[in-house]
Amino acid sequence: MRWLESLVAQPPRAGDGVAAWLNPVLAGHLEAADIFTLAQLADRINGIGRRWYAGIPALGAAKAQRIVDWLREHAESTGLVLGAHVAIARSRVYRH
Repeated sequence: MRWLESLVAQPPRAGDGVAAWLNPVLAGHLEAADIFTLAQLADRINGIGRRWYAGIPALGAAKAQRIVDWLREHAESTGLVLGAHVAIARSRVYRH
């Protein structure tokens, strides 16, 4: 079984759909917000910062943090880097 798994198991990639890696219901909410790939998800997180999940139904702080943690855990295979500003309140981030 492990041999077969090693043949088909692939690490996540930036262009993969969110539905391939996240809970189907959660992925559906992200797709409804026009976030279809892991790269788009990382772009939204980096673009908005800590409260990137605001406006996405059924996605609160706890689920958002699990997504951020998962993306950071898989940064090597996806090539997606989340900035440090993601954990800082927008009012505390420098304008530049």
